[in-house]
Amino acid sequence: MFTYREASIHDAKAIARTEAASKQASLVGVIEFMTPEYELDYDQLLVKWKGYIEKTRSPRKSKDPRIIFAAFDGGLMVGFAACHHSSKWGVESELQSTYVLKDYQRQGIGTHLFELVVDWVRAEGIYSMGVNLYSENPYRQFYEKMGGEYLRSSALLWKDLKKWTL
Repeated sequence: MFTYREASIHDAKAIARTEAASKQASLVGVIEFMTPEYELDYDQLLVKWKGYIEKTRSPRKSKDPRIIFAAFDGGLMVGFAACHHSSKWGVESELQSTYVLKDYQRQGIGTHLFELVVDWVRAEGIYSMGVNLYSENPYRQFYEKMGGEYLRSSALLWKDLKKWTL
């Protein structure tokens, strides 16, 4: 049984480990093309996620508030999804990241994290969201299944989350 909760600064190390491990195990053959070396480095990822949580580092066009939901199997973080308000692509929020450890994929964790993000976005009173993806990312199908529509080859949008259902 998996548990889910909002992540805090105390989870930054687990978030960085989860992202690095997920990228290394899940994106074999694609990772060299799409991911700069620093995005695989645990120390760099830790700086990135501490800054995101503490609001000292922001992705381009991001706005507050922001949130990270984490999934756990016992005490082990097995996935997370981060989202913030944004003006990118003409939508009101951006799904910054979603990562699930390879051994835990296809068990509904990513879907549940996505649902938590959508619920949070709606509770914030905003109803549109985008996610940026490399065109070679094999997980594009996940976001397509969630109903994202292409803006261009690297962005999927949900323009009306009021109507969104899985």
